[in-house]
Amino acid sequence: MRQAAEAVQEVVQSFLPSDGKPPDAKQLQALVEDGGLHFEAKLARLADADSPDPKAAAAAATTDLKGALLKLLQAARDAGTAVPAAASALESVETQQAANALAQPTGGPYFLQVPFPDDGRWKTLALAIERDGQRHADDSDSRPNGARVMVHVPLSRLGETWVDAGVADGRFRAVLYLDTPADRARVRAELPELRTALLGDGFTDVLLDVRPPADLPAARRAAVRAGRPTEVPVLDVRA
Repeated sequence: MRQAAEAVQEVVQSFLPSDGKPPDAKQLQALVEDGGLHFEAKLARLADADSPDPKAAAAAATTDLKGALLKLLQAARDAGTAVPAAASALESVETQQAANALAQPTGGPYFLQVPFPDDGRWKTLALAIERDGQRHADDSDSRPNGARVMVHVPLSRLGETWVDAGVADGRFRAVLYLDTPADRARVRAELPELRTALLGDGFTDVLLDVRPPADLPAARRAAVRAGRPTEVPVLDVRA
């Protein structure tokens, strides 16, 4: 059982920031790939291989959060004990999987919960990503050419923070929705520096704005809430 618990901890550490900063690109990739949301897909790919490798399947079960949680719960049952935190985490992973599965046929958002450090405490950043409805005028396939991102996180210094952002054809736009006039003024003063940094990163056009939460469309607010488990976040770091 100790070995199974250590496996869960090792998976979590692969995408958990350790320096008090938000997750970087590598950690976000690890969270998407190994955070439990695609566990069954991994096993299906291994099973569909011409020569299925049992060792590869076993490795997938220990390097994926859902697989590691399942092994921990099985070890706990074999030992005649219970691990409520692991059971809650597994339930939340499966809730997130269901939300993404239901959204997929209609082209709805992909939901993700991101561990986010905030003044020495862990918060859960809720993220919804969907393809932008805009299309190239000369695109014969009429495929979306960008992505739209909706973020919600309760920050200790800014309160309930919402971000509605979009990326398409080298353009970046983002609107931050903050509770108080003082917070909005403080963040607005920092937008020119952020805009310069984004242009330096290669974007050709950047639009940034700060508005009160009342201006946030209800549909956008609902988009990120739809994929959030109501009880426990996918990653409960305290557990």
